Amino acid sequence: MIGRVLAVAARKLGGDRDGVLARIAGPVGAEARAAVAELDKLDLGKLKLTRAEWAAQARAPVPAGFRAIHPTWIEAALAPLPRRARAAVAAGGGTEPIDVWLARWATASFVAMPPLGKVRVRTPDDVAGLDADTLLVWLARIGADQLAYALGSSAIGVFGPDLREAAERIRQPPRLGQLGPIRAAIERCEAQRSDEQIRVVEIGASAVAPHLSAIVRRQVVARLPRAVGLGVARGFAAGAATGLDRSPTWMALAGT
Repeated sequence: MIGRVLAVAARKLGGDRDGVLARIAGPVGAEARAAVAELDKLDLGKLKLTRAEWAAQARAPVPAGFRAIHPTWIEAALAPLPRRARAAVAAGGGTEPIDVWLARWATASFVAMPPLGKVRVRTPDDVAGLDADTLLVWLARIGADQLAYALGSSAIGVFGPDLREAAERIRQPPRLGQLGPIRAAIERCEAQRSDEQIRVVEIGASAVAPHLSAIVRRQVVARLPRAVGLGVARGFAAGAATGLDRSPTWMALAGT
């Protein structure tokens, strides 16, 4: 949310805004730059409405859609805070100024969450509307496709049915010829060294990361149980800077 507030302010700087935003590091800077890009696409009427919505969200004690964040993330955020913060968050900020402040403190690292309801992915923004189970299946299939692509057909026979199914998928549209350079897939698979249970999901996150905005990546991570979400965040971090020319096409990913 801080990134969106900065984006609204930065647009008033005119030609200086990109330089100012470039000097803001970390997730806040990434969110601000993504938000400015989002605002730039809007016509005047939609722009005014979006700025008003963001301003209202910034004043709220907890982010919009807060209940869609997985409880394990909320527990981790509350752990180092005073006991009263737990009650303040549960009450959505309450009425006392100190409770509003505690709720904002506890939830400062979270972004507004879109409603659930998407059953399949058509655009990159749809990803944040998937529930946790659907997200994990989608990312795991992408990761399996990348592993099968990197290993090649000669090595698939020694692996399990998931990879054999992936090897069959990547030989057909919409994946055929749409998975990017094989060297990039090999590097993507080698970079993820978590345990086998989450490694394939991390590889999938790395492959899809270049297509997702910084905000959508954070929304996806927050949807998932924290133990898994941390791995997905690592995959996103590893793949976010990869050029689209070294990544699977969106057609291939959306067809997963």
